[in-house]
Amino acid sequence: MSASGRVLVVDVGTSSVRAAVVDADGTTAAGRERELLPDSPADGLVEFDATLMADTCLDLARAALDAGGPVEAVGVSNQRGSTIVWDRATGVPMGPALGWQDLRAIRLGAMDPKGQNLTEIAFWIGALGVFTSLAMDATVLFFVIYFLMELF
Repeated sequence: MSASGRVLVVDVGTSSVRAAVVDADGTTAAGRERELLPDSPADGLVEFDATLMADTCLDLARAALDAGGPVEAVGVSNQRGSTIVWDRATGVPMGPALGWQDLRAIRLGAMDPKGQNLTEIAFWIGALGVFTSLAMDATVLFFVIYFLMELF
C-alpha cells in the first residue's frame, strides 16, 4: 500500500482521543477512538492523567497505522490550552495534565506582571466576547509557572 498523500491525524479532545489515517482525497482509511474523560478532584479543578493521555495517543496511533497502512505525515490537534509539565531528564509528567477549563490559578489570586488580577482580565475579555480562549489559557499557564517557581 502506498503512503502517497496519506496523513496520520491524532486529535486529543476534552473527552476522547482519536487517531485516523486519512487519504489524500480526505476519506478515512482507518480510525480509532477511546474515551478519556477529565477528573475534577474539587470545584474548579480539571485534570487528566498525563501518562494515560500519552499512552492512549500512542496506542491509537499504532492501531490506526496497523489498520490503515503507511503515511507521509502526521497532524496533531489538541484541546486548546491544556498543559502538561514533563520532567526533561526522565520524560515522566510532573503532575496531572491541567485542562483548559481549570481554574486553580484563580485561587492563588493570579496576577499578571503589572499586578492586575487575571480573573478580572478573563472576566472582561469574556464579557467583550473576544480572546476568551486566551483568558482561560492564561489561568492554566499562570498556575504552571507558579508550580515551577515552587520547585526551584
